[in-house]
Amino acid sequence: MAREVSGPNAPVAMEAEVSLRKRIAVLRKKQDDVRLAIRNIEISLIIADLCLRRRENVDDLPPELVADLHEAVVKRVKVLTDRLNLLSSEAMAAPPASSAAAPAAEAAKGQDGGEPM
Repeated sequence: MAREVSGPNAPVAMEAEVSLRKRIAVLRKKQDDVRLAIRNIEISLIIADLCLRRRENVDDLPPELVADLHEAVVKRVKVLTDRLNLLSSEAMAAPPASSAAAPAAEAAKGQDGGEPM
């Protein structure tokens, strides 16, 4: 697709063309990133509408969007499940509340001047 450039300005023209092609590639990448971000926002909005019952179903959506929506919901459920498992395992590993509160009460008593000197 590169065209032949001849004359005294040939190296400069070729350099400019290469520079423009690089710039176009960078801008296309940015465009793809923006499209992906818009798609993610769209999916988040649909999930919010479903949760708030502003949308009853997804019958009016294209199949590709429904597939992406399903994938996003599965990912979110997995994240929530992992977080709940982590929190429940931390709760099981933590000492009982009464034994953890006793040292804190002792320290506060000492700072209040609860013990005579």
